[in-house]
Amino acid sequence: MRKSSRWCGAQGCGILLQEYLLGTEYIIDHVSCDGVHKTTMLWMYDFQIVNESRVCVAQQPISSDTFIGKALIEYTRNCLDALRVCNGASHTEVMWTSSGPCLVEVRRELRSKVGEDKIGRKPQPGTPRVRRSPLHR
Repeated sequence: MRKSSRWCGAQGCGILLQEYLLGTEYIIDHVSCDGVHKTTMLWMYDFQIVNESRVCVAQQPISSDTFIGKALIEYTRNCLDALRVCNGASHTEVMWTSSGPCLVEVRRELRSKVGEDKIGRKPQPGTPRVRRSPLHR
C-alpha cells in the first residue's frame, strides 16, 4: 500500500488505520473565543446504501435541547478543551456508538494565518482588533 499510487497519481507516504465504528455519525460545529465554545451547528448524517456503497444522502438538523444534542455538545466541548482549541471555528464529527460518543474528526476551520488578513497581509499598526462582545462572556 505504501508504494502504490493514488487515483490522482500521488505516492502515499504512510498508512492510517481507523477502527470501524458502528453507530450514528453527527457533525458538531463550534466557534471558540478565549476557550469559550459556542455551538453553531448540530447535524446528523443520513447514510443510505446506493449501488452497494454507503452514501451520505442528507444531513438532518438535531435540536440542542434533546438528550443526544446535549450529550454531543458536552462531549465535543471536552474534546476541544483536551485538544487546546481556544479560538476560531472548528468542525467535529462524532459517532454515537452503543458505548456512547466516540471522536472521529476535529478540523480547525482557519482561513488565514494568525496575524494576517485573508489575503496574507500583516495588519498595519493601529488596525482595530476584534473584541469579545458582552454576550460571549
